[in-house]
Amino acid sequence: TGSLQAFTLGQTPQIASGLERQVLTLQCVDSGVTISQGSGVTLMPPTPLRMTSGSIVTFIYNTGAAVWQETSRTP
Repeated sequence: TGSLQAFTLGQTPQIASGLERQVLTLQCVDSGVTISQGSGVTLMPPTPLRMTSGSIVTFIYNTGAAVWQETSRTP
């Protein structure tokens, strides 16, 4: 959001649907972002992911389950 304040993704879906096997990499810059399990996102482990500046998370889209599945993350 550019506000340098913490932000929680809360829409349904949290991230717009993708194409089968599409890869999405998110990098947090400056502020904090929280992503929760559900609403089109599968996390490993299935607990909220709190990203801080420099954190990176990668997802792959699964059209059968209609979710972005986490494949990797860095703190």
